[in-house]
Amino acid sequence: MVTDGQALFRSGLVRILQDDDRFEVVAESAGGPDVPETCAAVPVDVLVTELELGTTDGIELIRRVGAISPTTRVLVLTSVADSRVIPALAAGASGFVLKDAEPDAIRSAIVSVHLGDQVLCSTAAKWLVEAVSSDGPARERRLTQRETDVVRLMAAGTPNKDIARQLMLSDKTVRNYVSRVYRKLALQNRAQIATYALHNGITR
Repeated sequence: MVTDGQALFRSGLVRILQDDDRFEVVAESAGGPDVPETCAAVPVDVLVTELELGTTDGIELIRRVGAISPTTRVLVLTSVADSRVIPALAAGASGFVLKDAEPDAIRSAIVSVHLGDQVLCSTAAKWLVEAVSSDGPARERRLTQRETDVVRLMAAGTPNKDIARQLMLSDKTVRNYVSRVYRKLALQNRAQIATYALHNGITR
């Protein structure tokens, strides 16, 4: 489903997607209270939405889509990546891409989001990293060596039980570390952990 208040851009994006056999545009909208219900009723695998939707709050729309249609993944396609990046991700968006991206990049982002990955343009990724680095007292954000080890393995996609084995910790201890890392960095999922690790040089 494509949701955008600009009819010309919306119709252009729909054409770009319909020209690719991988996609089927099942609905489009200028934005409104009907969008979450449509996502659940059709159903919609991926909602591509702008945040500027006239009287509709784009962040709240993402939140309501997640509540009504939890299987629908959301890709934000907007003109600028600004302070709304973090609220959009926290509300449940899986990606944040700029409208001036190449058509192939937009199509690839939709596929990635559908497959469960997180996609962030470079500006959005910078907002995420800066938010993690600046929110709260520095001592509360600083990772210990063991937490850094856990983040490195999480970013590599290592399951908790394998993290426990590699670090010679109990499963419960690893779960505690994982919860602590999420809380300390104010992140929501492993895709965001991976982005944080990449931009902070925490790699295997």
